[in-house]
Amino acid sequence: PKRRHFQKMPPFRRWYERFEVIFQKLTRVSGMEFQPRILLIEDDKRIAQSISLGLSRKGFEVSIAYDGTLGARQASAGGFDLLLLDV
Repeated sequence: PKRRHFQKMPPFRRWYERFEVIFQKLTRVSGMEFQPRILLIEDDKRIAQSISLGLSRKGFEVSIAYDGTLGARQASAGGFDLLLLDV
């Protein structure tokens, strides 16, 4: 029953819950405050702002790139724990 409920959740929600658990464990293991950095590459500004707001409220530091070229440049500069993009 629990697995069936999990499968009905939207894909973003499933990803987010897994990601949050991983970083909570990292914070506990390291014994220090850890604010994960996410690079969000999304060309639709409304979607990008919505995702960014939700993640920021949960304590993630989010940078947004509105096109692939800018996103690739920022990603190659490093410093992010996760790259999130649509394909």
